[in-house]
Amino acid sequence: MISPLNILASSHDQFKDPAFLGSLATHRPVLKDAVLACSMIHLSNSHDGFQMEALRRYNRALAGLRMQIEDGSVTGEEDWILFTTILLHVFEVSEPIRKL
Repeated sequence: MISPLNILASSHDQFKDPAFLGSLATHRPVLKDAVLACSMIHLSNSHDGFQMEALRRYNRALAGLRMQIEDGSVTGEEDWILFTTILLHVFEVSEPIRKL
């Protein structure tokens, strides 16, 4: 997960609070899947069996985000969408994925 220490000083104060970041993932299944995808792909560097589940979580996050955008249930200005998009990018550029 993104550490509050890595958040820019000019960011909203709530993003510096680990409890806020955790609550976002708890209440947003798409974000939760993106967090789990990144976590599992990282674990796949040292443990077998996580890569396929990481890909499933990534695909669920991507499909869920796309569905919400297509059905108009989000405006694109929600904080969790930005956070999710960043995590999806982190997943996409991770070393185990680039080796596939």
